[in-house]
Parts: sequence; structure tokens; C-alpha cells
Amino acid sequence: MERDFVISRLLLRSKSLRRVLVPEPSEWDRLDGIIFQELAAGPARGESRAWMLSLARRFREQGADALVLACTDFQAVMQPEAAGVGPVIDTLDAHARYIADWCMGDA
Repeated sequence: MERDFVISRLLLRSKSLRRVLVPEPSEWDRLDGIIFQELAAGPARGESRAWMLSLARRFREQGADALVLACTDFQAVMQPEAAGVGPVIDTLDAHARYIADWCMGDA
């Protein structure tokens, strides 16, 4: 997600997207730790949930209109509506909907 080719493609394909905000490298490291050290072993710690909400709120303060939970495990860590960042795109939900559409011949 943080790679330029992903950001560039998002910006090219969207008619209304102006910019893409992504975590800083140290924040990616912490997100990786939450995924591979906490979620792989069980539920995320409350501290991790609070940190992810603060990250989402920071993006909102920087002008984010929506939040993309760009890991299918993130919906297990935080309730995005609690971040108050407007629309939330949950990639687990998006994948499931696409697979269902594909199976029904609607994709």
C-alpha cells in the first residue's frame, strides 16, 4: 500500500480521490507487529487497538475522507466507526463481496 505504484494506480483510477495518506515506515513496522505477533497468536492488545484508532484519527485530522483497512485482519483489531473517519473500506468485506459476485457471474 505504501509503494508508489499502488498509490499512483489508486489516484489514476479514481475520479474523486485527491491524495492517499499512508503510515510512516515506523508505523508500518508496528502494524506488522500487531498482525504477525499479536493477531497470529490471538486477539490484539488493548494498547494496539488504541494506537490504531489514534492513527486513524490522525489521518482524519490530516484530511482523510475515508479509511481503508488494508489488511483483512484489521477489522478484528478495531471498530473503525469508533475512529470517526467517515466511510470505512474493510478489505475482508470487499474481498468477500467480490468473490460472491464472481461466483454468481456478476464480477
